[in-house]
Amino acid sequence: MRSLRWPLAGVFGSLAMVIWSFEMPPPLAQILSDRMLSITPGALFGFLIDKLQLVGKPLFFLGTVGLEVVAGVVAALLLVPLARLRPPALLAAGAALGAVLAALARALLGGEAGAPSVVAGFLIYGVVTAAAGLLLGAALGEEASGRYGQPAQGRRRFLGMAAAAIGGVLAAGAALEIGRTLRGLGEHGSAAPAGPLEISDLVDLGEVADTHPGVVRGLPPASLTPALTPNRDFYVISKNFLDPVVDARSWSLRIQGPLVADPVTLSYEQLRALPSRSEYVTLECISNDVGGHLMSTARWTGVPLRDLLRHAGMRDAARWVAFTCADGYVESLPLEQALEPTTLVVYLMNGEPLPSKHGFPARIITTGRYGMKNPKWLRTIEPVQAPVEGFWEKQGWSTEALVKTTSRIDLPTEHQRVTPDLTFGGVAFAGTRGIKRVELSTDGGATWLPAELERPLSPYTWTLWYLTRQARRGSQVSALVRATDGTGAVQTAASTASYPAGSTGYDARRFSVD
Repeated sequence: MRSLRWPLAGVFGSLAMVIWSFEMPPPLAQILSDRMLSITPGALFGFLIDKLQLVGKPLFFLGTVGLEVVAGVVAALLLVPLARLRPPALLAAGAALGAVLAALARALLGGEAGAPSVVAGFLIYGVVTAAAGLLLGAALGEEASGRYGQPAQGRRRFLGMAAAAIGGVLAAGAALEIGRTLRGLGEHGSAAPAGPLEISDLVDLGEVADTHPGVVRGLPPASLTPALTPNRDFYVISKNFLDPVVDARSWSLRIQGPLVADPVTLSYEQLRALPSRSEYVTLECISNDVGGHLMSTARWTGVPLRDLLRHAGMRDAARWVAFTCADGYVESLPLEQALEPTTLVVYLMNGEPLPSKHGFPARIITTGRYGMKNPKWLRTIEPVQAPVEGFWEKQGWSTEALVKTTSRIDLPTEHQRVTPDLTFGGVAFAGTRGIKRVELSTDGGATWLPAELERPLSPYTWTLWYLTRQARRGSQVSALVRATDGTGAVQTAASTASYPAGSTGYDARRFSVD
């Protein structure tokens, strides 16, 4: 047991640091994860996203916290040769160890690891580890220093109980903080259904009657995916374990840089007072798998970006527009995209102030590009001459990030038991190209049936589709869907992963008919 004294002390110190880091961010786990992600090959990162989907971030988070604790245990062993120092000297040695670790972390992890809160966290680690070592040493009957003899059995029992109580409190506090973070990560999007079936898996069962294709038979409106996604259901993807919480009273947006003649700084109220416009726009995550649910639609209200750039006197040399955000995220858009009237600096989502997880106080919304090109928690806008390599681009994801044509079956759900009066339904999306046609096949793609289309909310949103067919009782039905965009290009059947430019292929489902 005595051999565990300093490893246990290291656990105590690490747990104290974990608690501190979540109360006074940035958490070391996030800094460590950002650094690890920056050196992860993009293909591997894309593979993990495709296979793990939304459980990947919680697993990665737990892994980095675990690594933090293990490193704390190892570092605590450095105090073993100093174990017989007097308590004040040992506490000072613990603080010195924390300072050394803080300097090492900054050297390895970059400037953010030098934040005062992170340095304070390392100092807390060192002091708590030293104090825990003293307490555990006394509880185990070891001499804390040459002045002190062996404590009585009753005192050792008391000290042991005190150590256990302190350890329990630290463990509970860390568990609460970790649990709160995991719950937040769990809200970042909805779980995608099972991956697409290969077309070769679909056989012609000959069970769907070929009568009245495309005729709707009393489809309940509530059965279709809503054309407009409520804010609470809108998918969320973030690179952060803990998203920034921005105070609108102190926030400002600055249009700056050498390529503007008159830099502009706007408060939240000043931004909202400017002439605005609203657009219905569908956002899709570039890591959305075929048939996935990382895609949603909202009505966005804000100031056209081109108005702000003109107000700041953007110079002719500008070719791109770069953005920086409160969480350190950077991104850029080609100038022609930035000047589109539908590219907005948004502050309202479905008529309400942006929820914090969607970028409050302001974010960029643009059309025809994946969600990574719509940065949240906006702080600065700067015209530049070349694209800025953003967080995801550094992982090898597409710089253009143009939305590919996709379609999804939402009704019936996978492996659902259905009645013979079989209703299919779902969504199709092709960015700014729009949807011209959606078709369903129940014979492995040999023949295709046209679906009915709902009128989209705007040229920049998904299109809802539906189709009612008759099937025989007791049959098994396989279905796949494809869309044709507004240019006449048919969605590709080739199945590819989301990395590096978005997934492709047909969504497919199997159903049992009662």
